[in-house]
Amino acid sequence: MKIFIDTNIYLDFYRSNSHPMEVFNLLKENIQSIVLTDQVIHEFERNREMVIEKVIEQFSSDSRIDTFTSSYLYELEVFQELLSTHRHYKSVQKTVTEQLKSIIHRPAGDPIDNFFSQLVNISIKENRVHSTTKDILRLAIRRKQHGNPPLSAK
Repeated sequence: MKIFIDTNIYLDFYRSNSHPMEVFNLLKENIQSIVLTDQVIHEFERNREMVIEKVIEQFSSDSRIDTFTSSYLYELEVFQELLSTHRHYKSVQKTVTEQLKSIIHRPAGDPIDNFFSQLVNISIKENRVHSTTKDILRLAIRRKQHGNPPLSAK
């Protein structure tokens, strides 16, 4: 059995929580069954950095904690504990963000990129990368002109 996986599925491992890492591990176990196209390889390489940057942006936004302060609250011991926890949280948040930023340019620490690179290398070695031919391109242009698949709404 051969399995073809669209580029967005690989990229979704960065941005989605609907594709648990168990699915990722299942792909790793079945790497010999996965086939690639040159288009998937190029799309992954072209979009990986942008997807990670969007994850960083969303993480920074979604994990932001605003603190409410007043003179009265500052006098409460429990509020001081909260401020201390908040400082620790911000420190860890910064560390997570820095780690995400580092994998953009040093993908050695990125398990998703490592898997994809391994998949590409194995697929090339075993001649399992399907190239986009002129006929395929011509047919795709014709399908697009006919609205099949439908044009994206921009």
